[in-house]
Amino acid sequence: MTSEEAAEAILQHFAPQWEAAEPSVPWYPEDEAHNSESEWLRVSFVEATRQNQAVGGARLANGGFVSVQVFALANQGGQRVRQLVDKVRAILENVTISSPHPDDEPVCLYAGEPGTPTRDGKWTMRVVNVRFRYDDIG
Repeated sequence: MTSEEAAEAILQHFAPQWEAAEPSVPWYPEDEAHNSESEWLRVSFVEATRQNQAVGGARLANGGFVSVQVFALANQGGQRVRQLVDKVRAILENVTISSPHPDDEPVCLYAGEPGTPTRDGKWTMRVVNVRFRYDDIG
């Protein structure tokens, strides 16, 4: 499985569940422009580790983070951001997603780590990082 395939598998898991849980709160990939005037999410992927799992390098263990930035209007207070963060975590934490390749290991997502909220006058933003792992069998 490639990093792009792992990211796509995670998004295919996340998108329908998020849209069912919060249909009025859009999410955007990191490279897509948005024009939301209220709550929204930005989803990105950070590759962090890559290790050989077999002599000769035929099997590589890859790790990283799904980073979800949660934005709510600053005048809504921290409670709404916490609610959205909890929903993100409920969808992404401790999940195993099948690989598109029958011989590959699944993508495994682990516990999420929410960061400290920040405010810029208009938005309150909080990042949730959920660690993931997948194998690349070459």
